[in-house]
Amino acid sequence: MLFEPVCLSFNTLPEETSFIETLQNDEMVFLQAGEITPTYNDMGLELSPPKELSTNNIGADMQESILLLRREFSVRQDLLARCYRTELREKSFFDDILLVRLTRDRRGRINPSLMLNPPSRKALVLAHEVNSEGLALASVVGFSPQKGVKIELKPGIFVYLESGQIESCPDDLTIGTSVRIEIDNIVSNKKFYRFRITRAAFGDSRYVPKDSIRPVVVLPKDKLFNINDWIEHKVDENQYWQDIWQGFTIGGLPNIEASPGSYHRYAWQKPGAVGFVKLMQTSHPKIVGLGNDGKYDRITPLPSDFIVGKLEITKDNLHVKYAPLHQDINHLENPHLSWLELSFADVSAQEIVQRCQRETWRYHDKITITWYGEGFKREQLGDHTVQTGPLFFQNDSNSLRLRYTQRELLRFGFPVDELISTLGKKPGKRATYVVAGTSDKGGLWIELTPGRIVELPAQLVVWKQGVTEIALANLHWDGFGLGDRVELQVVVTDPVKIEKVALLNWIPGPRKAFGSQSCFLPVAPEKCNYQAGAIALGRGEYSLILPELNFAQTGHTVELTSNNHLLS
Repeated sequence: MLFEPVCLSFNTLPEETSFIETLQNDEMVFLQAGEITPTYNDMGLELSPPKELSTNNIGADMQESILLLRREFSVRQDLLARCYRTELREKSFFDDILLVRLTRDRRGRINPSLMLNPPSRKALVLAHEVNSEGLALASVVGFSPQKGVKIELKPGIFVYLESGQIESCPDDLTIGTSVRIEIDNIVSNKKFYRFRITRAAFGDSRYVPKDSIRPVVVLPKDKLFNINDWIEHKVDENQYWQDIWQGFTIGGLPNIEASPGSYHRYAWQKPGAVGFVKLMQTSHPKIVGLGNDGKYDRITPLPSDFIVGKLEITKDNLHVKYAPLHQDINHLENPHLSWLELSFADVSAQEIVQRCQRETWRYHDKITITWYGEGFKREQLGDHTVQTGPLFFQNDSNSLRLRYTQRELLRFGFPVDELISTLGKKPGKRATYVVAGTSDKGGLWIELTPGRIVELPAQLVVWKQGVTEIALANLHWDGFGLGDRVELQVVVTDPVKIEKVALLNWIPGPRKAFGSQSCFLPVAPEKCNYQAGAIALGRGEYSLILPELNFAQTGHTVELTSNNHLLS
């Protein structure tokens, strides 16, 4: 890389200074970072000319600070927002000197980027990081099994490893995947390093079905904010939607940028205007089906066999009913639901209700739009709960479930980022949650609240012993059972590095011992609390509480089925 002195400006200079070079489009320059600044629907890092640079070398177009937006800041597109929410936000990047690529669009707006064709450091930089920390956590920016992998250690710091420098590596890494990197000491020396790469956390693409679709909340991007396209009825043409490339982001999967499509009989086709115009005329939350056509992520109007809604908790804070998001859809003949089918928690109905009222989630955008009449309506986005929805129900044998079957966890689940974000809001960044299953890739599925399931990868989990962290990647995760409780805490050592999750406590329940089939258990009437919606089963270490309100007990023993039903 060759560095040359230039005037920090895209503008043409006066004739008497024409001997000084100015910036060309797509050149890289050093700029100084300032504060993280939220915009109306994004997050940006302020960049200014370095303080040491003479004002004579700064053009009028670069006198004011420019914003480095979150998608151009890091492959971890929620990183700026996370740093902004932490107590360390003022120290995150302030006064750092960053090498950014500048482009100027047709409107004259200057756009900085750390992600556009960034230069890579040598493997020695990665080796130093691994040697100082014992291992390195990084994010995948590009991958080819034949050529190598490009990773982001932190914003602006990239390393490219050729295939000959990699001792072992998964063969299906995708952009955004978090990886754990170690030096293979057997084959390495001070002049040449070989690295072992293992997956630490999946990118959002893991949660996009390849041969089906899943229900999601969609958030339109700025390219759909053009009011003239609406007024002039361009949106009524099929071609308009075929040209909207990556026009939507996905709630809970912020790194996914999806394009319109039509999903019919297990195949993707071109989008039609009618369904997407209706979608844009629907108030938040806008619900669609998300999938991958084999190459690109697509969204389609949601088929009617998917059930989306919210929970309506009765005044006694015990009983629960299904409620549609909008008054004109998804009415059910029998809206009454059972807590046994809504949560993985083995506690009273009263305790589940309290968690429902306590736990919230929100999406990455702060504002969204809805088309109506002759214009747009802007909607401010805030916290969601199970009582506002949206919740995506599994329709299993005409039974609505948020206690998803194990084969459906990936369809309805979300990445670990949702867990880390939720823990970050808790006192001490710690909380206790319920185990909803074990991951086939190692680790756990965690229930944050009924209908919100996240995957906790084994490679991110540590055990804290004083100041020492012990990796739990090789823990026997299959030893965990449904209904077990785990106390978790986010470990933050540097706001720009990938967070780890500490397993502080594990409180096993009896279900792992019961196995995956039905079992017969004695009722413990002395421990039942019908006012709190709790029935007690089992004895000693093999006892548990179930959230049941209307069970008609006819004997001393009941059958607990594999799908969590009670039979007398």
